[in-house]
Amino acid sequence: MGSTRRIRRRAAAAAILSSLAVAGVVAEAGAASAGVGPLDMSMTFTTHQQAAKDWLGDLTAPLPKHGPLEVGVGFSAGTPTGSGATITSVSFSCDWVHKPVAPLPGITPGSRVNGSADCSYDQPGFYEVTVSASSSDGLTYSDTMNITVKAPVALGVDRYYGLSRYGTAIGLTQQEFSNTPANAVVLARGDEFADALAGIPLAKAKNAALLLTPGGPGVTNLDATVQTRLNSVLAPGNIVYILGGTSAIPTAVENQVKGMGYKVVRLAGSTRTGTALAIATDPRALNNPAHIVVARGDDFADALAAGPYAANAFTSVASTTDTPAAIVLSNGPAASASLDPATAAYVRTKLAGSEVTAIGGGAQAALNQLPGAVGKFVPIVGQDRYQTMFMVAQHGWGTADGALHAATMGVATGNQFPDALTGGAFMALANGPLLLSDPASPNGYAVTAVKAGLYDLSDVAVFGGTHAVSQEQVTDILTAEQTTSANYRDHNSGF
Repeated sequence: MGSTRRIRRRAAAAAILSSLAVAGVVAEAGAASAGVGPLDMSMTFTTHQQAAKDWLGDLTAPLPKHGPLEVGVGFSAGTPTGSGATITSVSFSCDWVHKPVAPLPGITPGSRVNGSADCSYDQPGFYEVTVSASSSDGLTYSDTMNITVKAPVALGVDRYYGLSRYGTAIGLTQQEFSNTPANAVVLARGDEFADALAGIPLAKAKNAALLLTPGGPGVTNLDATVQTRLNSVLAPGNIVYILGGTSAIPTAVENQVKGMGYKVVRLAGSTRTGTALAIATDPRALNNPAHIVVARGDDFADALAAGPYAANAFTSVASTTDTPAAIVLSNGPAASASLDPATAAYVRTKLAGSEVTAIGGGAQAALNQLPGAVGKFVPIVGQDRYQTMFMVAQHGWGTADGALHAATMGVATGNQFPDALTGGAFMALANGPLLLSDPASPNGYAVTAVKAGLYDLSDVAVFGGTHAVSQEQVTDILTAEQTTSANYRDHNSGF
């Protein structure tokens, strides 16, 4: 694969109609004029940077970090309805090109002609693109649009960490909600991962901060630093979603939260799989969303990728009704995988519409046991946890040319879950993938993903201190983008 990567997903676009003065008369573009009147012309731009979006009008875009900015130009030219005239020729020009413009295909005369061509820029600047058309009744029209090419976005690396897993979660919420308070808080135990994992899409749906606190029998109070952070990130009267039953977060902690002036919604089942189902189906939570993601609930590695993916892969920026997918849990590795009966029944309700994704070999094997499930779900399975995370990033943020389109990527150690768990919640709100770093292979998939973020990537968020993700690995990331250590920032929450 060369340095120039190409992908186009043409969105439906309304035409830009232009008018032309003929014999002293200006007529509306596209209006019937009995053989005398204007041509009409529309142009659209598509770049790799926004592969799923077409621009109608002038375009401003940064250069990719590697190679030129490829701009696809779509055009449509037509004659007025009823005029009897046809388009006889179309010409196209960029005022500066990195490579020759491919010849336009031969124009077949007709009342409307559609086509596309490319411009390629490797220097910042202001450029013009022009498409001209002529018709059989002697009319000509040219439409020009402007392209402003900006310098590449400089990559920054931010490391977030605290004195403990609870402090790291606090520091991340300080970053996420530095300007405005959260709408809610999702509170989960920090000594196990499953409840908090299933709560990541809920945090995204509710614009909530995810905080961890010690859990288990005998716990009687919130962690003191978590209590302070809860008071600062959420105004009294708002909801705190407590994940898990009283054996996970005891009643004493719930009462303490209520005593601070918050409403409490406890989402719980008798097991971790039941709690995940409660988050998925409770009308106060995700309320049975269209899509679900299945991941192992007894091992964190594959499941860590599920949080940001479920939170963002099935929603669109333009929609106000889309909700994140829910995460439900399977049990066991591929050789002994299973679904509990309640989860199996819920998954079956989604299979008919192919609304299920399985992350990791254990989840895939568990779904394959359901009658009729084979071919009805999307498996994302790598050879190990690191490749699985990278493949999830490709599914959620990748395009056919191999580029990843996310402004932020996260990196956490693959050896333990706490940093990656709260980092997953951070990435869910930031709409970016989370990659796992292998201490034994620092130039692994995390660096590969950074190199694949050619267009939008402006920040890499590293979760955990140097004992989790070494400074040498951060240097590898900076080196991969030809960036200096001056772009590295350290964020220690102090807790």
